[in-house]
Amino acid sequence: MPDPCAPVLGPPQQAKNLPLPPPALHFRRQGRSFGLALALAGWLALLGIGGVAAQVSPWILSGLALPCLPGLWDLWRNPSSGLTVGAGKIRWHVAQKAAGVALSEVALLRLDRRWDLSYHATLVLHSGAKLRLPQPALPPVQALKTSLAAHGIACQRHLFSSL
Repeated sequence: MPDPCAPVLGPPQQAKNLPLPPPALHFRRQGRSFGLALALAGWLALLGIGGVAAQVSPWILSGLALPCLPGLWDLWRNPSSGLTVGAGKIRWHVAQKAAGVALSEVALLRLDRRWDLSYHATLVLHSGAKLRLPQPALPPVQALKTSLAAHGIACQRHLFSSL
């Protein structure tokens, strides 16, 4: 005899051709990387060679070593940054700062190609306000563009702007 407390299972429901929600984009980057460590080691090795072999003044070497300080700080702290698109929102974080906006407020994504071949991404809202996505949180541009296009957000590309 069937259990009276068991749920009654009917015939399997037919899929009603409902559109699937667009897949979420999750991007995360750590400040500590092998490439950063290799670049710092190479620069410091060149400075060491310059100090020993070429007998460059210590004052000049210390000035040339200053660009290494932010990289050493990132190796020490290992800040995390990332961007998530999904659940009706786009969120980003860099170190301890986080922000986000609802996808329904975003009119378009503006991608500006810089002279150093990097991109600056700006979210233009329906209100006319502009939100610049921080560079460390920016995923590969094609992935961001594809993800936002799946959510119905247009993309504009501007090549080689100076600002």
